[in-house]
Amino acid sequence: MFTAHLASKLANNPKIKTFSLHPGVVDTGFGKEKCLMSCLKTLCCCMFVKSERGSQTSLFLARSAFKNLRNGEYYNNDSEIEDMNPIARDKV
Repeated sequence: MFTAHLASKLANNPKIKTFSLHPGVVDTGFGKEKCLMSCLKTLCCCMFVKSERGSQTSLFLARSAFKNLRNGEYYNNDSEIEDMNPIARDKV
């Protein structure tokens, strides 16, 4: 919601664009010494991605030509625009 709202507020400034993304569930080693995090990682190991993979969308957005990126959009883990929940675009 914040990204879509900020994009609309900055629509008159052609030098600024906003984006949102989710890197996925990234295996960063955070909390590895804590039993709960260790158990969670063991149980859900197939959901975790390596940090290199988790950073790809951020790197894609940082390296892409500004003109090729769409303001206020959500970019998925494949660096593609994904439809947002309609609530995220609700202007109420």
